[in-house]
Amino acid sequence: MITTPWSPASTRAKDSGYQYHPFGYFKYWPYSACFSKYVGWGEWDIDLRSGLPIKPDPDDAILVHSTMVMNTFLGSADGNSVVNDTPDGPHRPHQIAMYTKLDDIRVYDDGRLVTYKDDEVLRLEPDIKAGRRTDCAPVGDDDVIRRDSLRDWRAQGYNAFLFQTSMSGLVGSCTIRPSLYLENATFGWDADMPLWSLLEIPPLGGKKDIPPSARCDKSTMGKRNAKYTNACVFVAANRVYTMYLDDPRRGEVAAHIRKAFTQPDDTEPKYDDAGKRLNKIIPGNADASLIKISKTTKAPDKASWYQKNIYRKNKVCATLSGTGDCDEFPFASTKQGVGYGYLQNGKWIPYFNFSIQRVSESHNCSAGGDLGVFYARYRVSSNQKFWVSIQDRMPTTLAQSPNRAGTQSDCSWP
Repeated sequence: MITTPWSPASTRAKDSGYQYHPFGYFKYWPYSACFSKYVGWGEWDIDLRSGLPIKPDPDDAILVHSTMVMNTFLGSADGNSVVNDTPDGPHRPHQIAMYTKLDDIRVYDDGRLVTYKDDEVLRLEPDIKAGRRTDCAPVGDDDVIRRDSLRDWRAQGYNAFLFQTSMSGLVGSCTIRPSLYLENATFGWDADMPLWSLLEIPPLGGKKDIPPSARCDKSTMGKRNAKYTNACVFVAANRVYTMYLDDPRRGEVAAHIRKAFTQPDDTEPKYDDAGKRLNKIIPGNADASLIKISKTTKAPDKASWYQKNIYRKNKVCATLSGTGDCDEFPFASTKQGVGYGYLQNGKWIPYFNFSIQRVSESHNCSAGGDLGVFYARYRVSSNQKFWVSIQDRMPTTLAQSPNRAGTQSDCSWP
């Protein structure tokens, strides 16, 4: 453990807007997570009819605002370094960095803010749990427990921790639950307070534990100048593939997908095999995820999902006029692709919740390569969910772009 003024936790997360601060604010991305909440020990005067506090300030309490940021990392092509490392690096692909900050420490006695209890001791300690065939431990001799008085926490509230994940197999996991403890309190409270997103909904609501858990792998994904080996991503993060309408290389495909989401009944095909007008609901946006498949993933009839998607796409494409490539959505590399359906009495019954549209060969080719970059960067492997978002304008810088790791232009399987 180190105490340092540099920390992503130095930027205080926004308040959630909820009345009860333990509900807090939290956000997961594939390679980072942020948590901000008030934790504390205390006594409030409660209205017995409503179950709510009579006044906002407690009678006797210690309250602490905590911010925690965690980072995981994506490995380079050879897996010996990481992509877009943080300023306190260098890091390794299977490491997890955790930064904490405690501030706005308040002590109440009989409803008044006081300073004479500054010798009370707070202990910050993470509980580390490794998954099957996985080891997760502090790097080197790193001390992962900090025990200090309220006075010392006020003077220096920053801490940084680093953990290393090791696996005997290709996949492993590490879950870190940091908590704050009040030691030997004159108030007599000793409950631990989680700094992650344990949600509490007073007065009678339940709790939902969403701890920072990372899935790590030893795989090499991608190809050419967008190849990545070894990574850890947060399990709770939604992986979203983003495309842009004004993208000069892929905009035609983005426009097709936007139409599939917003005007599904105007996309091809418009009629089923019996000539009945279709009423489509095409998945992939926020309402319904897509599921990644491999070339060997089997459908219930034991045939390849991928081959079903390709065969049916080509069949529908042959009925379309015009020139250019036939672009399908959902993608051929997803379970919900053009060949999606179900088995009934030994017969395959296809769905029609898809769209096929002709686009230029260059846009179709570039979009396929870009999708492969997304899969590799965000470790979307077989049977994993992801979503698709279509935005109007591209980011002005590379750093703002969600899935631009390289410039693949390859029409083959992503």
